[in-house]
Amino acid sequence: MVSYIDEQNVKEKVHKKLLNKQGCIELKEIDELFNIITEINKERKIFTDLPDPISNLAYNILYIQIAYRIIFKEYNEDYVISEIKGSIKHIDIVMDIIIKSAEELQDANKQAYYELMGNNHIIMAEVYKVRSTFYVYSIDILCESIDIPEIDARMTSDDVMIKLCELTESGECSRLQRALDILMKHGNNLTIADKIIDQSNAHELGISNDDINSLHLLTKLHKWTNSDFNMFIGQSVYKSIYNEIDNPEYDDTLYIKSLYNLYVMVFNMSVLKNITDTESYINENVNDIKELINELKHKKRMRICHEITESKVFNDIMEYSTYIKIRHFNIDSFKNNVINNYLKYAESIISCIISMPMHTENIELSGGNNEIVYINEPETTEVQSTDYSNTEVASALSPLLISSNTLTVNNPLYYNAQRDNEPEEIIVNENTGNANSCLSLSTESTNTFWNSKNIAIIAICILISIIILSIYLLYPNESKQV
Repeated sequence: MVSYIDEQNVKEKVHKKLLNKQGCIELKEIDELFNIITEINKERKIFTDLPDPISNLAYNILYIQIAYRIIFKEYNEDYVISEIKGSIKHIDIVMDIIIKSAEELQDANKQAYYELMGNNHIIMAEVYKVRSTFYVYSIDILCESIDIPEIDARMTSDDVMIKLCELTESGECSRLQRALDILMKHGNNLTIADKIIDQSNAHELGISNDDINSLHLLTKLHKWTNSDFNMFIGQSVYKSIYNEIDNPEYDDTLYIKSLYNLYVMVFNMSVLKNITDTESYINENVNDIKELINELKHKKRMRICHEITESKVFNDIMEYSTYIKIRHFNIDSFKNNVINNYLKYAESIISCIISMPMHTENIELSGGNNEIVYINEPETTEVQSTDYSNTEVASALSPLLISSNTLTVNNPLYYNAQRDNEPEEIIVNENTGNANSCLSLSTESTNTFWNSKNIAIIAICILISIIILSIYLLYPNESKQV
């Protein structure tokens, strides 16, 4: 892929916007740089010849790269220009990896593959926090256009997140999933310039009033750091989904979190800064992505873990709902409304990649929102959520995806809300964008203990024990002599 940006144009705009800037680059300067990039891209596309589903992904990763490379560094105009160019070059590498990973797919299946890759909500959760000023401004314009009343000030972030975990009016997915979908696809185009003011572009984008309500809720999440938000999407949603694959070597089933690993791999690419050997980096990641896609192609089914992988946000809203006794929200409703609809989306796209009908059944909630229906779950098998060991692919947790109570000023990038209703702060150190920002993959598969081989061994042992016991009971005297 070939990208282009007019360096002189960037330099002129940066010089004009940050003319009197001195000291460290802060979030407000990052916002200015994002606006410059968006403006330049409207004049001439930076990334060209990309499949549509991953075009927006490229720009979203670009925002992450710029933030990671520049924020809280001492301001220097030449340095800023250099890092913007370096960020664009890095996106070229990431996009090349994604495109090369699809080379073995038929043309008819590639579009679905690109859609799957482009819908990474771990990345979107990060971009939302990095560009929160821009998104809140745009969403407020959408809300004003349909006279949405302000959310009750007594509502906490826990209340808001629980509302986001409810279904949309259409019932197709959770409000959280829908809001992140919209931002992933249309984030830069929520508003349009009309003379001297910005106007809502919701109608042209097919964004409904209910969608705007979901976006409005998203702007009221002030409690958690961006690492908490990412952990919630990555751990409690994606990592709570696994796929079953036949393991002919042991005549049993492997349970692998391929979807989570796929999205984490792309996230790791988005936060990495320095690549020492570009060719090796591309080849290794292409092979890894191909392997993960192959796992998804050969799945028997995708299912939800019996236990949800914990995260700070998930634990907080569960404790809060128990404390104030919210009857309609519990673990089962979270599985049904949130995880299950992420799973159904993934299954539908993967089925298009392999040109086979999906195995997911239409699920209707029973008992209000209180009963979970597992997709294609065998009656005799239950698999617990498993925390896998680190691998050579990524040896350290990303500071973006670790719990906020472990975050310090030594972590590259996170936000800290002093009170529930205050805006976030961002803290970054000089190690931003290094390899330690990567997130561990769940590349280790697990086998069920109750596979046929183990069952046979146990059965033989039990049979031998029964025979010995029977002999002892029938011939006690002889047994004592023995």
